[in-house]
Amino acid sequence: MSSKKSRHALTLASGFLFILLAIFIAIVPMWNMVVLGIYISAAILVGGVFDLIRRIQAKRRGLHPGGIAWAVITIICGLILLSGSFAEQATLVPFFVAFWLIFMGVGRMMVGWNLHKVGANMATAMMVTGIITTIFGAIAMCFPFITGTVISYMVALAFFVLGIGRVVDFFMGEKHHERYYL
Repeated sequence: MSSKKSRHALTLASGFLFILLAIFIAIVPMWNMVVLGIYISAAILVGGVFDLIRRIQAKRRGLHPGGIAWAVITIICGLILLSGSFAEQATLVPFFVAFWLIFMGVGRMMVGWNLHKVGANMATAMMVTGIITTIFGAIAMCFPFITGTVISYMVALAFFVLGIGRVVDFFMGEKHHERYYL
C-alpha cells in the first residue's frame, strides 16, 4: 500500500479509535477522572521534585528555607495524592476544577474592584462574571461526582466529534488525500 493510501486508511482507523474511546468514557465516566487524577498527582510530585532540585542548586541567590519547605510540602502532597484509592482519584479532578473556578472568580472580582476604583466601564462586567464563576466553583465543590461526570461526558463528546470528523475526512477526502493530509 502506498504511503498516501496508508495515511488515508489511518485517518479512518484513528476516527474509529476516537469513537470507541468516546463510547468507553461515556459508559464508565469515572475512569476518565481516575486517570486524570493520577496524572495530576504525578505532575504535582514531579513538579515538587524539580522545584526542590532547582532551589538546592540556586546557590548564587542563597538558600531560602521557605522555598525549600514549599517544595518539600509539594512532594509530600504529590505522594499523598498518588497513594489515594481510585475513588479519591476520581474526586480529585473535580475539586481541582472547583478550586480553579473559585480562584478565577475571586481574581476577576478583584480586578473588577480595581477597575471600579479608576472608573473603567468594564468593572461591572468583571465583577458580575467573577461572582458567577465563584458560584459555579462553589457548586462544583459541593457536588464533585456530578462535576466529574459532566467533565467526563464533555471529554467523551470531544473525542466523539473528533472521531466523526476523521471518518468524514476518510469518506469526503478520498479525492483530496493526495493534496492534503487528512
